[in-house]
Amino acid sequence: TINKNQPPSQNQQVISPTPLPAETSVKEGDPTANWKTYTNEKYKFTLMYPPNLSYEEQISDIFLFQITFQDPTVKQQYLNNGFIVEIRNSNLEEEVEYIKWTIVGHLADKIKRQESISKNGYKGTKLVYDILSEDKKEFTVIIFNNGKYSYSIEANSNLNDQILSAFKFSVQNQTQ
Repeated sequence: TINKNQPPSQNQQVISPTPLPAETSVKEGDPTANWKTYTNEKYKFTLMYPPNLSYEEQISDIFLFQITFQDPTVKQQYLNNGFIVEIRNSNLEEEVEYIKWTIVGHLADKIKRQESISKNGYKGTKLVYDILSEDKKEFTVIIFNNGKYSYSIEANSNLNDQILSAFKFSVQNQTQ
């Protein structure tokens, strides 16, 4: 019998797994290479998400459409290493003000940074804040408007940058 708590004897070999070339290239290259793809035909967008996440779609009086991506094995926490996409019938300025209102005083003391950004030819805004918790994780909300709807993507900042890198609108709107 081998006792895993003791060092190997002379007759035992220590075997270390060697990463396969494909595994190595995923880690060193595109971090989204093994992610799954989600496409929404009605609201005309495609995004990629980590393979450990599952998703749930919802509609309500607050938004036209919401999809929450979460790890079902992780205890319920704020976005438990997942993210949320919401779609509303508002212009960019209205959506930015609404999102700020939902964050300040509820999830964070203040917005740390606000930046203008662009994706797929559409103008957007990036809001960065530290969540009110012991670990003060940095979160980001990316907001775009395609001329018809406002799209917001909320996640921890590192994950949101990766989501944004693979986010695409399915159809370019002529009134950009």
